[in-house]
Amino acid sequence: MSELCEIQPNKPLVYNEAIVDFGLALLARPDAWQHAYSPLDILTPIFDTEGHITESRNFSLTFKPHFVKVKAIKPLRTKVLNAIIDLLSHPDVRVGVLAADALAKAFRYPMGMFNSTVSSKTRDKWTSVFVEGLQAIEAALKARAADDLVLLSIWKAVSSHAQRETGEASDAARQLQALLPDTLEFRTLTMLIDGHGIEFRWIDPIKHREKWAAHIAKLVQDISGIYPDAEARRAFIARLLGRITKNYKRASATPYALYEALIRTSIDFCRATLDNALADFESETARFVPGALAALWGHSPDEARPAIAKLLATGREQFRSSVAQSYSRILQSGLYIEADIAVLRTLLADPAPWVAKNAMMTLTCLPDEKASLVIELAHTANIGDSAALADDLLTVFTFHQLFQYLTEADIKVFLDKLMAVAKLDGHWVEEFLAQASQAFPRETMTFFMRRVDHAGDSEDWKYRPINHGAYGHVPLRFRDSDIFPQLLRTVAEWMRAGKTKPFLFAYRARELFETCFRPFDGETVKFLEEWIATSDEQDLRLIAHS
Repeated sequence: MSELCEIQPNKPLVYNEAIVDFGLALLARPDAWQHAYSPLDILTPIFDTEGHITESRNFSLTFKPHFVKVKAIKPLRTKVLNAIIDLLSHPDVRVGVLAADALAKAFRYPMGMFNSTVSSKTRDKWTSVFVEGLQAIEAALKARAADDLVLLSIWKAVSSHAQRETGEASDAARQLQALLPDTLEFRTLTMLIDGHGIEFRWIDPIKHREKWAAHIAKLVQDISGIYPDAEARRAFIARLLGRITKNYKRASATPYALYEALIRTSIDFCRATLDNALADFESETARFVPGALAALWGHSPDEARPAIAKLLATGREQFRSSVAQSYSRILQSGLYIEADIAVLRTLLADPAPWVAKNAMMTLTCLPDEKASLVIELAHTANIGDSAALADDLLTVFTFHQLFQYLTEADIKVFLDKLMAVAKLDGHWVEEFLAQASQAFPRETMTFFMRRVDHAGDSEDWKYRPINHGAYGHVPLRFRDSDIFPQLLRTVAEWMRAGKTKPFLFAYRARELFETCFRPFDGETVKFLEEWIATSDEQDLRLIAHS
C-alpha cells in the first residue's frame, strides 16, 4: 500500500488519489491504530520530494532518479498534511505522537539520489510549500492544545530546518520552536527522551559535553527544588517515564543521563529508588536499580549489602541482573569482602543468561594483580551451550590479556565448558583456542578430538567440532607448538582407531586434520608419506580425504 502511494513517472495521479482517500478513511477508525503499522505508513510516501525507478535489461540493473513535480502533487500532499495536523490534538496521545513523527517526511528537501543534482530552482519551489505547511502547524497549535510529547515530536520533525537551513522555511520552523513550553515537566520529558542532546538539538561542536553537563546539572537543581522529598522526586520521574512508555513510539534509550545525575546528587534518592523497586517490581524506575545500588555502595558498603540481599531474595531475574551490573563499581571500589565475592560467584553460575553475562562483564574490573581471583571466579561461570556467553567469558583472557596467567588445569576447565557449545562462534572464542593451541597444544587437541567423538557418536550434524574452512577466522597455532610431530601421530592413530565409527566421525575427523595441520608442506608431507607406506585401503581413504 505504501508503494502504491509513491509518486512515479508516467503513473496517473488517480492511483495516488485512490490510495490517499483509502488511507484517510482509516484515520477515523480506532482499530487502525492498534497495530505495528498505522494508516500514516500508507499516506506519508505522498510527501516524497524525489524517488527512483529500477530498470533491468539482461544482466544490467539501472537506477533512474527523478524529482517530484511540486505543482502536480501539491493539492494531494496538502490534503494529507491537513489531516495529519488535525491528529496532533487527538485525545489519544499516542496517535498524536505518530502524527507528529509523520511530519518529518513532509518537510524534507530532495537530496539528489544516485549523484543527481538538485538545482536551487527545485529547492525554492519546495520552500514555499514547506512554509505554508509549517505555518499551518503553527496555527493549529495556537488554536488547539497538544500534549508535550506531541510538541517534542513536532520539533524533532522540523528541527533540521531551524538548525541547519536558512531562509523562509528556517524562519517558519523557529516560529514553531517559540511555541515549545519552558515548564519543568516539558524540560524533564525532553531530557528523559534525549538524554545526550542529540535527537532534538543540533550538537554544538564547541565543548558540547561540558555545556550539556551544565544543562543537566541545572535541570537536576530545578527538579530537586520543586521536589525536595526524594520519593516525590522519584515519583515525578516515574510518572513521566510512564507517559513515554505508553505514548512514545520509539523506545527511550537515554533516560539514564538524567536519572544517574539525580542519583549522584542524593543518597536519599538512591534509597527511594531501591525501596520502590522492592515494593513495586514493575515500577518505571526499577531499571535504575544498578546505578542506585552502586551509588549506595560508594556511600556505605554496609548499607548496600542488606539492599543486595533483599533484591536477591525476591528471586527475580531482573534484580539478579541489576545486582550483577552493580558489581562493576563494587569491584572497582576495592571495598569488597569475601561475602561479596561469594555473591558474585552465585551470579556467575546463574542459569539465566542475562544474569551470567552481566556478572562476567564485571571480571574485567579487577586489576591484573587480582588475576588469580579472576580465574577462580571464571571457573564458576555458567555459559551453558551459548557461544555468545562463551565469547563474553573468554574476552577476559584474550582482549583483556590475562591468558598468560592460565595454567594447564585452568585450560581444561574452560575447554570443558566449551564442550556443550555446538558452534564455536565468536572472535574471542577463536582467539582463545588459537592461543591455547600453541601454549597448551596437547590439551587443546584432546578437546577437539573429544568434540569430534561426540559429534560422531551422537550423529549430530548441527554440532560443529572445529571451525573448518570458511567458519574459521583466527588460525590455530598447533604448528608453532613444541610437540607438533607428536600431535600428527596422535591424531593419525586416533583417526585410524575410529575407522569403524559412523560416517560423521570420519567426516569431522578429516576436517579436524585439515584445520589443525594445514598447510601440508615440510614435516606434514613427510609424515603423510610415512603413513601411506604403512597404510591399508581404509587408511588410504582417510589420507585422501584429509
